[in-house]
Amino acid sequence: MNDVFLQPMFVLLFALAAVVLFFIFLTLAFPLLLTRLFRSNHARSWVSDHFIINELRRLSPEEFEEAVAQLFSAMGYHTTVMGGKNDGGIDIEMWKKGRLSVVQCKKFITQKVTPHDVRDFFGAMGSLNADQGFFVTTGHFTYDAERFAEDKPIHCIDASQLAPMMREYGIVGGNQDADEACPKCGKPLVMRTNRKDGTTFLGCSGYPSCRYTEPKKIGHAVQA
Repeated sequence: MNDVFLQPMFVLLFALAAVVLFFIFLTLAFPLLLTRLFRSNHARSWVSDHFIINELRRLSPEEFEEAVAQLFSAMGYHTTVMGGKNDGGIDIEMWKKGRLSVVQCKKFITQKVTPHDVRDFFGAMGSLNADQGFFVTTGHFTYDAERFAEDKPIHCIDASQLAPMMREYGIVGGNQDADEACPKCGKPLVMRTNRKDGTTFLGCSGYPSCRYTEPKKIGHAVQA
């Protein structure tokens, strides 16, 4: 008779113990899983930025200027790459809403942008009466260089800012939500804007390693 009552009691106690252990596991393990997931996503983001900057550093100075011009074209500027050794310290001239902006591009690896570099750029801006300037580098700025630009219409864009911008606008890295793949390398295709005539086309997100392009298909929703 006692065994008849004891058996269900043991089953109930076992079930309660299992529930308690499950909640203890959730309390202790779930935060750890979230932390590892966050760190994993953060690491992937860092690797992605690192990859983009390395790709840009592999370009020739002229190719880097073209890539930066494509970036600003995607941001709505009408750009003109000046090029050549006699560019007067200005690599790109661009217009938007009647305002003239100019860009200096420095494809650095270990070298940093100095106050002297920014000062020369500011002088070149003045010679063209530019409304604002963008100093773009694959490296970094020294503290004094950033201090010099603080109270001037100069935007300092270093590697940590440039990589996300290149990815966001599909210049390098690209929009990973694309529904079509590049037939040459398999990476997603992204929509790009021709900086000369304003037309749009599909280009490989692996640019500059892969330069595949094709006309935009009607109804394609991918935006760079």
